Amino acid sequence: MLAGDLNTVCQGIARCVPAVACDNRSRFGTLGWTEAEWFQRHAIEEGNSLYGTPPSFYEPFDKRKDITLTNAFGLYAAKLDRCILSTSLRTLSKKIGPLRSCSDHR
Repeated sequence: MLAGDLNTVCQGIARCVPAVACDNRSRFGTLGWTEAEWFQRHAIEEGNSLYGTPPSFYEPFDKRKDITLTNAFGLYAAKLDRCILSTSLRTLSKKIGPLRSCSDHR
């Protein structure tokens, strides 16, 4: 299991900030995708494909609905935290904590 605050922020309105999205592929190549969807496809699925089984990994949270940070009066919403599990582990329950309870985001 890998869990943590990975601070992936290149989505939504943040794509307009050059320090966050430093090239056109980052700005426009992922329009319509959330960072969590991109991470699922290019990190988890490609990693599973390249390195085979075992282990294989998955992230149990919804890639669009489960967000951990809302900022800029709701213009920016992102999932900055990850919980990546081996497929040998079974998810029994999953929750996102209340805003700013233990971290700078949920």
